[in-house]
Amino acid sequence: MSYGKSVKVILSPGGILPGGVIYEQVQVSDTVQYAIKSPKKEGLEPSIEVGEHVVYRPLSPSPWVLPSPPKPYGTLEQLWQRVRTYSYEHIDFEYDTQYDVYTAWILADWTPERWDTVPYLWFTGPTNSGKTRCLDVLAQLCYRPLLSPSVSAASIYRALDAFHPTFLLDEFEMYEKMRELKAEVIGVLNAGYRRGQVVLRTDKVRDGAPMLRGFDVFGFKAISSIEELPTATRGRTIPFIMSRAVRKVKRLIDKKTAAELRAMLLQYRFDMVLKSPPTGKPLDLPDGRLIELYTPLTMVAPKNVENTILGYARKEYETTLEEERDTEEAKVYLTLAELLSQKVRLRIPQADIREKINFAVPEKEQFSKQKVGLILKRLGFKSKLGEGRLKEVVVDPEVLRRRAQRYTTLEERKKVEKIIMLLHKYTLDTQDTQDIGERFADIDSPPSTTAATYATYVSSDVTLTKCNSNNSNNGISPTKFLANEQKKQRLDDVNQHEKNVDSEKFSTRNTVVTVLPLQANPFQFPLNGISL
Repeated sequence: MSYGKSVKVILSPGGILPGGVIYEQVQVSDTVQYAIKSPKKEGLEPSIEVGEHVVYRPLSPSPWVLPSPPKPYGTLEQLWQRVRTYSYEHIDFEYDTQYDVYTAWILADWTPERWDTVPYLWFTGPTNSGKTRCLDVLAQLCYRPLLSPSVSAASIYRALDAFHPTFLLDEFEMYEKMRELKAEVIGVLNAGYRRGQVVLRTDKVRDGAPMLRGFDVFGFKAISSIEELPTATRGRTIPFIMSRAVRKVKRLIDKKTAAELRAMLLQYRFDMVLKSPPTGKPLDLPDGRLIELYTPLTMVAPKNVENTILGYARKEYETTLEEERDTEEAKVYLTLAELLSQKVRLRIPQADIREKINFAVPEKEQFSKQKVGLILKRLGFKSKLGEGRLKEVVVDPEVLRRRAQRYTTLEERKKVEKIIMLLHKYTLDTQDTQDIGERFADIDSPPSTTAATYATYVSSDVTLTKCNSNNSNNGISPTKFLANEQKKQRLDDVNQHEKNVDSEKFSTRNTVVTVLPLQANPFQFPLNGISL
């Protein structure tokens, strides 16, 4: 068919048009046509006319293997089992659960429009462990699979932006010697897992000035590599550790069965792509990134498989956590948390951390003073000079909590929360907060009438009474700090024991702190530390 000059011809692999028209190019004998589903009709068309001036035509030849026209698949459970069985016949995964994750990824991949974030699959292991086979199977079953062991940066940007294929990247380690290209590929991978993120590159030069363009690189991707991925990229993946097959799998790819499955998966796309994902509570997973990665997989899985996939996610989290705990940052953080569990305080000498972390460690492997300081800084903790001009770590409760999310188990995190609770009780609403922190930070076993005791009891309502050490008559009475009836009642509760307890005075620098002692500790934790 020929078109006039006023008609714009657009080469397109498929998409969604206004009015709920879904179209996708398919293989029909020796020709490429569009399979179309709309509220008014379903069928095959060689092209699609939009108005009087725009015509969509399929890509020919197609850069990926095409499905045939849509084919009924029965129920979701039946389609799921067919895809899972095909995967099992071609790949030997270490864990049976991995077939469910792999199958869910394939189904979610056929409706990328439904997701705001998508997970990548990462297959890693030694040579001849089945990494490339995993990509070969995906190239038969995925939505617009684009498999290439060698690509240029420009071709990646343009292909992803124009066609939104499933990008299958084999032998990632080959880019190690091409640093500039590797950096470009990593940029695409890091930006492409979340919808709306673009990669800015120079597209054209107009009137002598470069024109910037944002390339949309969002979409499902799978990677194989022998070597480790960069940390940021790995955090966007679901890793599969591969090993040589120990059971018999099909040596050649079954292309005939794959063609039937692609036709069923295309029908699945037509049925599901316009449906919004179910809304509700976030997944019960311990990490925000895990929730992002596994949400699409659980949404497409049959009900009886959801918990299996979530269990795999939790297991992966534990594995990642163990790897994180072996880093230098984790070792310093966990040492800091352990010292706080022995005695809660607002400041900890860096020397204490260094001494504990280096205990029974060979001299060559010990952490230097400078190294400990730099790691604490990377973790987000600030340092100040203490007595004797020795550096001390300022224990920020919020930094402590945030790092616990990364470096601690669920049980350890509960203990950190107890520490944080006491740290907040120790933080008083007064200009002398830091001095008070120094005051009780060094107390190992304080008597019941310490500044810490008083501060813990009334810190939420009043500040410590301050008296000028040169003229105590100018001091401020504690009752003047009580702004409401609740505060007065608390003071009365303390004063009723005055006949049996003497008031104590603590002198620090130019101030005297008047302490109102308690008969008993009103909190369940010891005030000089938490027994964890």
